[in-house]
Amino acid sequence: MEINLDLPDKLFFKIGEVSKLLGEETHTLRFWEKEFPTIIKPEKSRTQQRLYKKRDIENFYWIKKYLREEKYTISGARDKMRQASGKKTEASQAEKSQLDLDFLKKIKGEIKEIINHIQQVK
Repeated sequence: MEINLDLPDKLFFKIGEVSKLLGEETHTLRFWEKEFPTIIKPEKSRTQQRLYKKRDIENFYWIKKYLREEKYTISGARDKMRQASGKKTEASQAEKSQLDLDFLKKIKGEIKEIINHIQQVK
């Protein structure tokens, strides 16, 4: 989900700069930030100004595209962003659960080996 926005070479951007880059009002960006809290996570300066990374700006771009051009609802855009960013689906959650179970079984086996070793040393 990469996009070439031709951003200036800097680490952080203030909300006004992002507003100009994307052609959106600052209040709209703040609203999207609240609606997409897992996707847009600005840091704060000492003076509590929002500082966005390039990745945040790219995410704003995609949110704008889904909402403005493709006419998704907020909920639809949120789902589209989750899909595009590879968030866990139910199937991948099951895979993760199986990996966790396998890991726990491995740990259990190692603990049994340690107990056996301790009992042999006694």
